[in-house]
Amino acid sequence: MTLDEICENARQLSTTHGWDQSDPAARMLHLVSEVGEVADAVRALQSAGAAEVEDAKAALGLEMFDVIWNLCALANTTGVDLTVAAAAKMRLNTTRSWPGHRSTDTLLPEG
Repeated sequence: MTLDEICENARQLSTTHGWDQSDPAARMLHLVSEVGEVADAVRALQSAGAAEVEDAKAALGLEMFDVIWNLCALANTTGVDLTVAAAAKMRLNTTRSWPGHRSTDTLLPEG
């Protein structure tokens, strides 16, 4: 599945349910809500026992998709071609540096 296909699904489902009439701020609130659900799912994965890990990963994946879907819906609402924007940003990132960010950064407690 491609990003364009997800954005088209968001366009179709939004049209069917009238969500395409939402203003960008309302759509953004839905996106932020879904990001919060990803955070909850990450915490659940981190605390999952061995028998729960696969279910926790599946739940996290569904929440991650909801973020992508809502981002596509926001792009549709604002007229942004997300595939074009992604390609442009990926090109920029090839020459960019991120001072102060290390690959070892973590939010997990030590110990």
